[in-house]
Amino acid sequence: GGTKEERMELRIAQRHAVECRRDCEVLKKLAERKRKSLKEPKTLRFTFGLNIQNRKCFGMFVYNCSRLIKMYERVGPQLEGGSSGVGVIGVVNVPYLVLEPTHNKQDFADAKEYRHLLRALGEHLHHYWQICGVVDPRTGSGVRNFWAEFGYFTNKWTEEPSQEPKYVKKTTHEN
Repeated sequence: GGTKEERMELRIAQRHAVECRRDCEVLKKLAERKRKSLKEPKTLRFTFGLNIQNRKCFGMFVYNCSRLIKMYERVGPQLEGGSSGVGVIGVVNVPYLVLEPTHNKQDFADAKEYRHLLRALGEHLHHYWQICGVVDPRTGSGVRNFWAEFGYFTNKWTEEPSQEPKYVKKTTHEN
């Protein structure tokens, strides 16, 4: 037995338990699907270029689903303090599945994965620096000569380019 009210309460509790089990199964399947997709390797596209208009502004722009999270993040050779990588801007758009931003969208929740991303960016930046034509691959020099073409005559990276008309034309791509 039991009273009629007790039996009714029991049936309601049993129905509720069945619904909770169904919800739990759905959530379990979703979690398993997400876990599997996280294990699959993701391809990220890194885009690099030289900021000839203002070489003191350099570093990586890291986006998460097209939302800027970090800007001018220095990586690889840019952290070493020399001339390597100076003036290079990089852009990467990281999908939500790879890295989730923090609640205030100003950093990434998984610091370890973010450091892996920065290390990969640094390695690709190093490769870009070798092939972009700033450095002579035979001698390892030529950085100063490259920047002199655009009106930068010193090794002080914070200095503005020369305002002579021929250099202004070069840095703004006017011909």
